[in-house]
Amino acid sequence: MKVKVVLLFLAFILFSAFNNAKAEMIIFTSPSNVLYQDLVFFLEANNYSYERRLTSDEDFLKDLTALKKETKRSEGMSKNFRYYPLIFINESAFSGFNKEVKKLIEENYGKK
Repeated sequence: MKVKVVLLFLAFILFSAFNNAKAEMIIFTSPSNVLYQDLVFFLEANNYSYERRLTSDEDFLKDLTALKKETKRSEGMSKNFRYYPLIFINESAFSGFNKEVKKLIEENYGKK
């Protein structure tokens, strides 16, 4: 009986930690964006995990605004979040997707 209680408690702790973990990479975009499609191809080919937020999602603007306030500026194709996809990794933000952004993702992904 005690073993079952301990196992249930451990499962609860692991499940809670997993659910409260913030994704390392969050992408805000429109699904038809060509740069986003190129980005997904790159991410999946290199086994990068990410969370996607689409313009049609209920909390899209609220969540995007909060992250923009935290990072203040973006790198890549724009310094002020002008191009989708907007990519947030840890404390950094990247706008658009090109060779420069690709390199920045490689440099920043996995850093804490």
